[in-house]
Amino acid sequence: MKLPTDIPLGKDHDYPEDYSPAILYPVPRQLGRSTLTDVPEFIGFDRWTGFELSWLNPKGKPEVSIIEIDVPADSPNIVESKSLKLYLNGFNFFRTERSALIQIIERDLAEKVGARVAIKLYSAEDYPIQEPKGFELLDSLDVCIDEYQVNPDVLQIHADKSVQQHYKTHLFRSLCPVTSQPDWASVYVSVNGPEIVKESLLKYLISFRRHQGFHELCVEHIYSDLFNRFKPDALSVFARFTRRGGLDINPYRTSVKSMNNGEGSQFFSRTARQ
Repeated sequence: MKLPTDIPLGKDHDYPEDYSPAILYPVPRQLGRSTLTDVPEFIGFDRWTGFELSWLNPKGKPEVSIIEIDVPADSPNIVESKSLKLYLNGFNFFRTERSALIQIIERDLAEKVGARVAIKLYSAEDYPIQEPKGFELLDSLDVCIDEYQVNPDVLQIHADKSVQQHYKTHLFRSLCPVTSQPDWASVYVSVNGPEIVKESLLKYLISFRRHQGFHELCVEHIYSDLFNRFKPDALSVFARFTRRGGLDINPYRTSVKSMNNGEGSQFFSRTARQ
């Protein structure tokens, strides 16, 4: 994937003192998706969480919130993460009401990503933390690992009989394609399809350990490999990446057209690790 040379990530920048939507740097999703083959249809979103949002109320008193931003997976662009961090820091001395702030950020981000975004603000007191229930942890499996570049050929099934399966791992690591810094995540996989050999799924997810890819593309890569390999009746992949620079990105891709399939709000709740 050839990235633009003027991308802010990996470069030194002064923190802005003033609000400036021009700082936001859009990146076409197709830049990354063009590197994948046989990408199946999916719906979903990227849930960004910002932990360093602060502004001034009309009297000049600082306010702080945790911001949650949902960007639809079918938006033509994403926003580069460092540019979003710089943009949010531009509100540190910006006077406004809470409701007006939400409208400003929704407008600015929608213009850059080319789609409507959804924003929520939480106080530190009311932000929920809960490990999603019903997912079997794979991390205690005794497996031998000798591949650390993506290899879907390790994936195996027990039988063609369709079963409901819900797995998770906290061992996922990939690399930033710009800085080569490690990105850590907990990955959640829900499959209604052939029974997957659990050890093979863990080995496959660990095989991303030296893979260079943005968070969103890593999840789409996993989704595509699992879908093309197993042809399941339903598939959902969700990754909660640990924060970097006060931001995290949590992509969700699914073949399920409705959220009323047991993957409600608790599926997306924040875990202790994130």
